[in-house]
Amino acid sequence: MAKSLFSFSASTVKSVVSSFGKAAKLETSLLETRNNAGQKMVDDLIVACTVADKAKFFDSSKARAACIEVFTKAQLSESAIKNYPMSVKLAFVHNVPFNTSLFTKQGKESAGIATASAGTADNGKSGTVSKTTEKDMNKTFSKFLAQARLLNKADLVADMLDTMLDHNADFIETVLDK
Repeated sequence: MAKSLFSFSASTVKSVVSSFGKAAKLETSLLETRNNAGQKMVDDLIVACTVADKAKFFDSSKARAACIEVFTKAQLSESAIKNYPMSVKLAFVHNVPFNTSLFTKQGKESAGIATASAGTADNGKSGTVSKTTEKDMNKTFSKFLAQARLLNKADLVADMLDTMLDHNADFIETVLDK
C-alpha cells in the first residue's frame, strides 16, 4: 500500500477500524436474525403441508399472500416484500435453509438448487414464435414480468411468477442481467 502524505491520528484510525468491525458483526447478526425468522415461516409451512407437491400447496394455500402480508407488516422495502416470499417458497419446496438471498441466482446456487441457465451465455435476444428454446421463453417471460412491474401489476406478477415456478422451479429472472 502506498504511503500517503497525510495521516490520521492513531485514535482516529483505531476508532474507525473498531466501528467498522462492530458494524460488520451487527450486520452478520441481523442477517442471522432475518434468516432464522424466515426459517420459522418455512417450518410452519412444513408442518401445515399435507400433500407431496409442495409448490402446489404453497400456491393453493395462499401461503405467498400470507408471506407478503407478514413482510409488509415488518415494514420491509418493496423489493424485499416482492423477493422474500420467493425465498420462502424455494426453501420450502427444495428443503433448504431459508436465506434472504435465496431468490437470487447466487442464492440458489449456494443452496445447491440447480438453475436452468447455469453455464449458458446470454445474447440478449429472445426466440421467434416459430422457433424458440426454453431459455428464450424464460427470457421473454422475464421481460413480461419487468413490464408488469412497471405497470404496478404486483398481483399479476405474483400469480404468473408462481405459475412459472410451478412448471419450472429453476426459473431465474434474467431481464436485469447485463
